[in-house]
Amino acid sequence: MKDCKIFCYQFNTEFYMKKETLEGNKLIAEFMGVNGDESNKSFNDFLENSKYHNSWDWLMPVVENIERHGCIVEIWLSLGKGCIIIKGNFTKSVKTIANTESNSTIESVWLSVLEYIDWHNKPKAPNQ
Repeated sequence: MKDCKIFCYQFNTEFYMKKETLEGNKLIAEFMGVNGDESNKSFNDFLENSKYHNSWDWLMPVVENIERHGCIVEIWLSLGKGCIIIKGNFTKSVKTIANTESNSTIESVWLSVLEYIDWHNKPKAPNQ
């Protein structure tokens, strides 16, 4: 019985982690202009095989896109691994959009990217 509980816990944890990863990668794909919906098999195949969460080759173009939107993306590796995304530059007022830390550098950047996209997609007041 104990082995079953461990297996079920691991299965559920992996299922939810995969679901969260797929949802995050879908949000990024849409931000990057990949269009589709769940009824589109090729879009679903793309999402199943997307690697925004674990490949710098996939994630860095997203970071560059965010920078083109007038943000600074800073990745740090000392005293933990983290990423901060700031709207503006050092001569204008600055707003922190995302600030994450993780055991993995790519995971912290991925999480900050998701926070940025959530912020980007929300309606804003003028001058925000």
